[in-house]
Amino acid sequence: MHYTELIDKLLRELSYRVGIPNLKDKTHQSTISEILSEWGEYDAKQRIFEFLTEKDGEKTSEDEKYKNTGGSGYVKAQDYDKWKANPKGDFEKFTKEGPGVYKPMETDGNGGEEKEEKEQGKSLKDKSYQGKVKKEKETQDKLDNEEKLKSSNSSELEKTPAFDENKVSPQVGKVSDVDDEFSDGKIKQLALEYGTKNKEKFTPAPGNAGSMLGEIMSGEGFSHLDENPNLTSDELAKKMYDQVENTTLGRENGGNSKPMVRGKYEGLKKDLYNKCESFAKASLTKYNENQRGIENLVSGNKMTKPVKVRNFYGHETSIAQQVNLINKCNGPIYTKEGIEVPREVIIDLIEKSGGGDNPSDTSTITVDSNGRAMVTFHSDKISTSDIQANSTPNKEAEVAIEIVDKTDIPDIIKEDVKRTIQDGNRKLQEKEKELKSAANEPALQMAQGDVSKILGGAKKDVDRDNNPQKDKTSTKIQKSLTSRGKTHPNIVSYLPEQDEPHTEEQKFKAYLEYMGDDDKETEPTGDQVTLLFRVGAQQGYDISKDLSRIRMESLETQRETHKKLNEKNHTLPSGKIIPVGDYIEGQNLIEKLHLNVMDGEKNEKGVGKYPGLFNLNMGGTLVEGDQLKDCIGVDGTDDFIESFEVGVPGDGEEVTRNTKTNAVTGRNIFVFAVTKDGKRIPVAYKTQRSKAGQSGKLNTTYQWDNGIQDCFKSN
Repeated sequence: MHYTELIDKLLRELSYRVGIPNLKDKTHQSTISEILSEWGEYDAKQRIFEFLTEKDGEKTSEDEKYKNTGGSGYVKAQDYDKWKANPKGDFEKFTKEGPGVYKPMETDGNGGEEKEEKEQGKSLKDKSYQGKVKKEKETQDKLDNEEKLKSSNSSELEKTPAFDENKVSPQVGKVSDVDDEFSDGKIKQLALEYGTKNKEKFTPAPGNAGSMLGEIMSGEGFSHLDENPNLTSDELAKKMYDQVENTTLGRENGGNSKPMVRGKYEGLKKDLYNKCESFAKASLTKYNENQRGIENLVSGNKMTKPVKVRNFYGHETSIAQQVNLINKCNGPIYTKEGIEVPREVIIDLIEKSGGGDNPSDTSTITVDSNGRAMVTFHSDKISTSDIQANSTPNKEAEVAIEIVDKTDIPDIIKEDVKRTIQDGNRKLQEKEKELKSAANEPALQMAQGDVSKILGGAKKDVDRDNNPQKDKTSTKIQKSLTSRGKTHPNIVSYLPEQDEPHTEEQKFKAYLEYMGDDDKETEPTGDQVTLLFRVGAQQGYDISKDLSRIRMESLETQRETHKKLNEKNHTLPSGKIIPVGDYIEGQNLIEKLHLNVMDGEKNEKGVGKYPGLFNLNMGGTLVEGDQLKDCIGVDGTDDFIESFEVGVPGDGEEVTRNTKTNAVTGRNIFVFAVTKDGKRIPVAYKTQRSKAGQSGKLNTTYQWDNGIQDCFKSN
């Protein structure tokens, strides 16, 4: 067995028997001796204990005459083979009292050896914890170095367990790495089989069905490209489409729709295929960049071929598997640019995936037969027009206060700035309450009215005066009252208890009560919100108009808060003075859009510190530090802040729209831009929108400006 594996196995077994190992504790050393003897690892035992018990300084010639048998026990070197064959045999045994000093071991009078006095109280209370960790590492490093030295003289290097040359062909309905013990294939397979909605069987990573499928398939494309590196984007998209079409996750992404009967997508389910086209482009970009990284490291003698490549999704199990894989690698660990990253830093960043220090969704880890690794983290989006980040009023206020606290603004002004932020957030909370009331009160009033008549009008698509309605209210009833053939889970707790099945009228009344509940535990679906608006309109309530007014007022509240913040100034390190409100929004945008990758090694921490460790992959459009600098027109984040400005939307900039339907999806709060040398470059938008329709909670999102998107695509 490779010593790395043995030490790993030994420490796990020792931890199981004694808790946290203390390699200086003689009780724990005795347990180590027992374990290694049980396993028959006598040579390893002798070598380990020579290291654990050796004192500082060189070995004497006398030390060469003895060999360790565990703990402080020794036999003469000439008797070591006899001891291995029969540890209780009749030969002289010794204890070591210092370099070159060995004392015959006394017996207990019954032919047995006198047991060593066990040290007491030498556990976690002394200053040994860091020493324990250091000693374990020294032990393992020493054995690893000996093993490497031994293997370097052999014809073939011993392979790390994290490496294998197995190539598995993708199958319909399955991910290619489902049987790889070092990958996250099993959890990705569950994602395909159960999708996002069956929480009893599978709890997905954060995100929606589209992001989940994209994260999985942009990595899964590697297995298709390994079989045929010359696949075009269209050919790869078709292979992905065939692989997931009939899975639950595939059906959630358009696989349930009817195939097109003519045109480019004839015979295909267009929505799903469109997504697979984006996933294929992203996968090709990841694959080609990874190949470039491999060639770069090979040419620099930092990696050898062949290699094993694994792609990881964003699930918590995926994160644990990444840590496991990195721990199985011998190292060093590099970025694709050949920058070495300490193992403990990589593990820390993996564990922080999806956060500020590492805003990635997925990762690619490449390992060669010597256990050297290359790691790349990816932030995955379907396209450049996707929402890049989102937040809530409370979170925005928290981040703003954190930014202010890090400045050197005088304390008296700093406290005034923080009060302004808190007052603005309080006003937004009041607007959220108004949003609830505007939608909830009509729902409760209808629930207390003639429910049978209201339901009848909804089913016939007529108002309370029997006038035909343009909007088809009837199409939303069943989707709001039922799910998967059962009563919709959102309304179950609002139904009366009874033995007989509930009637449609009872379910409709429960639905209205649910929609009117200020403290509902789950957010309503889009269909449930739409049904309320349409039923409300039939009964004379203009819910949509009231909500629109309140949302505009909340938008103005945010602009007014920013205006008040800009009455105060902040002096940058360069000496330039800028308004506090603009400074806060600029620093917030740096975090939301991952702009700190422009600074490279100037970063104190995070993925941006190591060039090549992180990228944005937006449907195959790769964005790293150089692309950001070129398209925004700045040298780094300091230059960005000095040139940054916040504006309100102009004509044609007031709203964001769905690129397919042209429907309004949100209202823009601010337009962010950089102005240098008299040239203004719009960078991004901050938008107010809701995930649950007009009555849903206030949320803010961030998206790239169209001009920046075009620049990314052309770079």
